[in-house]
Amino acid sequence: VETIARGWLSVPLKLDAVLAKLERGEIEMRNPDVSYQVNRLEQSIRSLILSILFTAFLIGGIQLFLAGIFGGAAILLAGAVGFFIWILWRLVISS
Repeated sequence: VETIARGWLSVPLKLDAVLAKLERGEIEMRNPDVSYQVNRLEQSIRSLILSILFTAFLIGGIQLFLAGIFGGAAILLAGAVGFFIWILWRLVISS
């Protein structure tokens, strides 16, 4: 499990390094499919980030609700609903 977690945590750093090289023109793309795959990878990372934010807002809102802090809970749960709608919107656009 630790090896898998380390692998997942290193992906954003590796992706950032590769994209930085690509922006500087240090990487030549010889295959048109590579460009498509890079775009799909970027979309997947954006979806992952939105999902993590949705989960954080949802869990935070539930915790605040259970603690009796209803104002904060309402704000976080409204944010969770907003992220959920955003995720659904992105799914509709991409299909």
